[in-house]
Amino acid sequence: MSEDQRLEQKINECQEQFERLSAVIKRLNEQYILENRAEEKLRIEALLKEREQERQAVEQQLGSLEAKQKQQQLPRLEQEARRLERNKAFKEALETWQEICRLKPDDPQIAGEIHRLEGRLQQSQRLTDSIRQLTHRLVEIKPIYPTIITRLRQMGETGDIDEDLLSIVDDFLQRRLPAANFMTAWEKLRLDAIIQETENDRRQVEEELLKLEDELTALNAATATSMPHLPRPRASGPIRLFYSYAHEDEALRERLETHLKLLKRQGVLQDWHDRDISAGSEWARQISAQLETADIILLLISPDFIASDYCWDVELQRAMARHEAGEAVVIPVVLRETDWTGAPFGKLQALPRDAKPVTRWADPDAAFVDIARGIRKVIAQLTGKAV
Repeated sequence: MSEDQRLEQKINECQEQFERLSAVIKRLNEQYILENRAEEKLRIEALLKEREQERQAVEQQLGSLEAKQKQQQLPRLEQEARRLERNKAFKEALETWQEICRLKPDDPQIAGEIHRLEGRLQQSQRLTDSIRQLTHRLVEIKPIYPTIITRLRQMGETGDIDEDLLSIVDDFLQRRLPAANFMTAWEKLRLDAIIQETENDRRQVEEELLKLEDELTALNAATATSMPHLPRPRASGPIRLFYSYAHEDEALRERLETHLKLLKRQGVLQDWHDRDISAGSEWARQISAQLETADIILLLISPDFIASDYCWDVELQRAMARHEAGEAVVIPVVLRETDWTGAPFGKLQALPRDAKPVTRWADPDAAFVDIARGIRKVIAQLTGKAV
């Protein structure tokens, strides 16, 4: 075989290999496209499934929101339906109940309300038709009764049916009631209505008077418990004042004593506290004696006062007993913040103003001035003269 033939054969073989390779490449491309399309299809299907789930979730949320809105609308619609029924608007009330039934279709109570209202609407329609007929006949037969005609028309428009009036008008039109008797019956109905209206007004006034009496009684009771039982005015001599306090509040007690100094200089006040007990004296007997003769007893309220057994069990109890008996005036003076809810003195008017503790005032001297002025007023009441 010549060289040319071998070369040509080689070329042919290469050509065949190239064609086979091209066919393989073509099949591979087709397979690749098919695989890509399958993957794309799966991806699209997964995306569609995800979107469908999102749509279902949104629909579920919308359904829940609509159900919640319906539930929120139901009480308002029921109130509106009952208001319309009270106002004799039976048709509108029935339409409202029907709307409620659409929102809550399986409720037998709503169905019962609709059935009941349908009956009332039919009855109202029958009465309205009867009123129209009676009015028409009355206009034809007796046009001299404009007041009665106007009343019948008002009944037809408002649905406020007066059965007695309908009965006598019907008897008159059926010739069962003479004209004179009809006018007498009409006048009687009118007077009965005036009497009933007057009676209703009287009952309303009586109820309001009873309420006012109850309020006045409660006010008097509250005033009686909060105001001190003042002893009789003293004929002469200064008012005796007793300090009941815890020793932890001695500095504040001294500041208060300083602010009461003017009353002492004016000769209208004589104060006493346990620091006035002289050496060798029986302190318990001294405190008891001063407590029994005091005209004003100041309770200097603080956490330490509440915690003191002697202040609470001895001085406070005896002070409140004398206050209730009208022998002395007990005045709580709130020095420091503390919880005195339910305390025996809780019913009494305290100082300073609004029972605001002295230590919470921006200027404590202003609090002590307020206390001094309150004590001055009590002294004026006890002495029966201006101080």
